[in-house]
Amino acid sequence: MTLPAHTHPRRSRWRLYLKLTSLLVAVVFTSLTLWFIFRIEKFIVERLPSEITTENLSVSFVNRAFVMTKVVIRGRKGAACEGKVITEIGEITGTFSLRHRRLTGLKVKGLQVKPPALARECFVRKGEKPDLKLNDFAMPDGLKITLDTGRFPVPEFGELNASANILLTQTSPDVLSIQSDRIHAANGRLMLDVKGAKADFLREAGSLVLSAANLSLVLRVNDLAKISRLKSKKLTVLAGDAELRSTAEVRGGRWKVESKLALKKIRVKGEPFLNMPMGLLRLTPENMWPMAEDSPGLVEVSVKTEAYTHQLVRAFAADMKRAVTAKIKANLKKKIPVLPF
Repeated sequence: MTLPAHTHPRRSRWRLYLKLTSLLVAVVFTSLTLWFIFRIEKFIVERLPSEITTENLSVSFVNRAFVMTKVVIRGRKGAACEGKVITEIGEITGTFSLRHRRLTGLKVKGLQVKPPALARECFVRKGEKPDLKLNDFAMPDGLKITLDTGRFPVPEFGELNASANILLTQTSPDVLSIQSDRIHAANGRLMLDVKGAKADFLREAGSLVLSAANLSLVLRVNDLAKISRLKSKKLTVLAGDAELRSTAEVRGGRWKVESKLALKKIRVKGEPFLNMPMGLLRLTPENMWPMAEDSPGLVEVSVKTEAYTHQLVRAFAADMKRAVTAKIKANLKKKIPVLPF
């Protein structure tokens, strides 16, 4: 009696060998894949700049993504803050194009910027000119960066919690563009909200120089009494809040800024600035401020500033001081025409 074809011993052995071979190939392939993944992660970590360390790196070639946790960035060797911790990041999630070996996006969580990071010298060695080339590591359509729960130190205000969506693009070999639909930073005393920001940086002699920009911002400051610069023998702010709304345009490195400042519920003290004979009248910041207001608890000022980038802060402060002084004097003259100014 002969066996059916499908149960022939020789064919059964070949099928068994085929299954064992397939299983062996699958095991070898899986082992090589895991080995490659572990090696590529180690390869990447070992080739990070010495200033950057991470507790763990995980790469997924299926999802075209990677995750780095507990990232620490220190000052560059030869820079002013060499070896000092300047930034700590809880987690960085990145996406990439495997074919082009370029980044497509980054999401940063738990960013904490240390005070030394505010100094430019921490990132550039003495005598060195930065040469950032975005297209060396990002796709031509740009790099999307999402900042979630970042913390930044601000002098006199402490740490700000920040969030932002940013797109970096290299529109040409010599122009780096940065744009964001919204940047938000706040704590109990200060709130900054920037919308519609776009800036172009032109590469000149290895440096990036701001050439064009547009943005609008709202800045609110609570409890002005805690700002040390608003305390002097002549005039000290005891209480009050401020709100600044500005729109800015930059062309050829020259800023044009239009601002509206609102001072609310201000209380002041200071030295008398007018003493009439025989004590008939004594004018002090305390008794004159209510008459300096546009309406009870409110002073509003408009100001325009034009200056190049390196002059902007000084020019803006000077223009704002002149505008506030002129507004207060004008309001006082309306109510007390005999004042000697």
